[in-house]
Order: sequence, then structure tokens, then C-alpha cells
Amino acid sequence: MFMTGYTVLDIGIVFTVVHVISIPVTYLIGRLFDRIPIRHGLVLIDALEGTSSILFGLAYGSIAPLMLFMGLIVNEIASMFYPLYQAAERTLYPENKMEKIFTWHIRLPEISQLIGFLVLGYVFGYIFTTPRDYRLGFIVIGLSSSVTIVYLLTSMSRRELELKSLGSK
Repeated sequence: MFMTGYTVLDIGIVFTVVHVISIPVTYLIGRLFDRIPIRHGLVLIDALEGTSSILFGLAYGSIAPLMLFMGLIVNEIASMFYPLYQAAERTLYPENKMEKIFTWHIRLPEISQLIGFLVLGYVFGYIFTTPRDYRLGFIVIGLSSSVTIVYLLTSMSRRELELKSLGSK
């Protein structure tokens, strides 16, 4: 980022402004998703995080600092939508199973990170070891979010229909 003229102060100011703005924006996002199905917000999170990974993968040459900076900003914007995950859990899961679901909600990310970091460490530490490979890895990971987006759109819309039909009975 220094190569493009940014200073540590400039970058600090931008991230501070993003964090300060995120407080009221997160509240407004919550209000907005009282009217819009939550699955659209979850799709938006995956789309933003996928875009962020792709931007990291496109960081090459003289535009690398700009791409990294834009990727970090997009990732910060995605984090403003994270409270939608908790709202979706409360909407989708039965009340009597919430405690068990939350314990798995805490366990599964830890287990997947344990296995995923080992696999990624091996793949990018021994098999694909060049910066070009790392960039392609970020792009592939970013594009893989499209699978999650399709899943969210199909499975959650079915679940919402089931909940509506149960509510009308």
C-alpha cells in the first residue's frame, strides 16, 4: 500500500471511519431485514466475502496494494451483516433444540478450521508454493462461495415455506 502513496495514518483513518460507520449501519441493516427475508442477507455476506477473496487473488503487480485494500474494505462491509446469522438461526431452528444447535455451531467451525488449515497448509506449503498459486487459490475460494449462495437460496427458501405452512395450520 505504501507503493501507491497510502500512509499508515491514511489506512488507519479509513478503517476507523468504516468501523464508526458500521455501528449505525448494522442497526439499519437489522431494521431492513425485518422486511426482507434473511436469506438474502446471508447471500449478500457470501457474495461480499467471495468478492473479497477474488480481490485478494487479483492482487498482482502495481495494482496489488489497491486490490488488497479494496478486499479488506469489502470484508469489513460484509462483517456488518454478521448479526443476520444469529437471526437466521433463531428463525430456522426449533426452540427446544437451540442449545444443542449452538454447541455444534461453536464446535463445527473449530473442527473445520483444524482440518482445513492442515489441508491448506499442506497444499500451499508443499504442492502449490508460488505466489501465483496463492492468488489462484484465493480466486478459487472466492468463486466457491457461489456454491454456498445457491445452497442458501434453495434450501432456506424451502425451509421458510415449511415454516409458513406450519404457521398457517
